[in-house]
Amino acid sequence: MDQPLDFSKSSIMNIQRPRSLSISSSCSSFSESSPTSPSCYGINRKKGKALPDSLKDAAYWERRIKNNEAARKSREARRAKEQEIADRAVYYEQENLMLRERINQLESENHQLACVLKRFCLYSGLTTSDDHSPDDNRQILLKK
Repeated sequence: MDQPLDFSKSSIMNIQRPRSLSISSSCSSFSESSPTSPSCYGINRKKGKALPDSLKDAAYWERRIKNNEAARKSREARRAKEQEIADRAVYYEQENLMLRERINQLESENHQLACVLKRFCLYSGLTTSDDHSPDDNRQILLKK
């Protein structure tokens, strides 16, 4: 581990996401099923009948405008949440790699120290049996 990994937001945004975290390719085209259409997410809804123009009064249009705005906000919130989840997944994947490297480094250091201890015990006449636990070996060293 020569350099510490950079987990700042700017560095995470430049990392390519795995395909499993992005919207499927069938939903990314601008064809009949847009990324925001329910069919893109496997939801098949029954299409309602169009309301005749004679019944579309001011209250109807107010409700439509209000509903369209609410739907837009809901889609934006969902996209932001999905983006946050994808960013966190990338961050945790990087952190996991960093921790695995640290585990490997510590295991290597542990092995080296065990070899040094074994050599020390051999040269000083102490017994180092595999039957002893590390605590037993420490007690043997303290007694002498």
